[in-house]
Amino acid sequence: MSATTEQLLLLELVLVAMLAVLSMSEAALHTIRRPQVIEELTQRGRRGRRAGTMGRKAIEYLAAIQVAEFLIVFAFSGIAAAYLAPRLSDVLQFLFGRDAPVVRDIAAVVATVAVLSLVAVLFGLFVPRAIGARHAQAVLLVLVWPLEFVTWITRPLVAVLFALTRFITGPFGGTPQSGMLVTDDEIKELVETGQAQGVL
Repeated sequence: MSATTEQLLLLELVLVAMLAVLSMSEAALHTIRRPQVIEELTQRGRRGRRAGTMGRKAIEYLAAIQVAEFLIVFAFSGIAAAYLAPRLSDVLQFLFGRDAPVVRDIAAVVATVAVLSLVAVLFGLFVPRAIGARHAQAVLLVLVWPLEFVTWITRPLVAVLFALTRFITGPFGGTPQSGMLVTDDEIKELVETGQAQGVL
């Protein structure tokens, strides 16, 4: 394995780690949207108050995370297809022969992207999301500032995407902020929390 291939694989691992952090944050944000969890977080110092704000403004943070995840997956796949697959294509010469370079190149791209995507899906999405959902408060307390940075960096792109979404879905009556409406279950949780605390 050449030094360049090792560096590319290391870069792919860094992208998977970044994807894992974002996926963990995404799952944690989905979990803490309940009012009583947000209330608990706000009592845990400055980081807790910031994490509680994230829970209340989850739509903005989730949009930023999803945009960043898309960019990471795009870069991950691009590196796999453009730089790692050609190296595998040379190795696959024994299987397809010298007379089928197109088939060999396609097989190399499919094999490279498939194997690396399995690694990315397992360690960049499934495992981190399970951890983030299980330990939502701890995850957000640790990742609150990196998540703020990601949101700040992606804010212009997210604003453009929201504007385009509003423009495209306007004739159909859809809005990207429709998820900000309070559901029946959230109202029930608010009432139950208020009763448990003796407020209602």
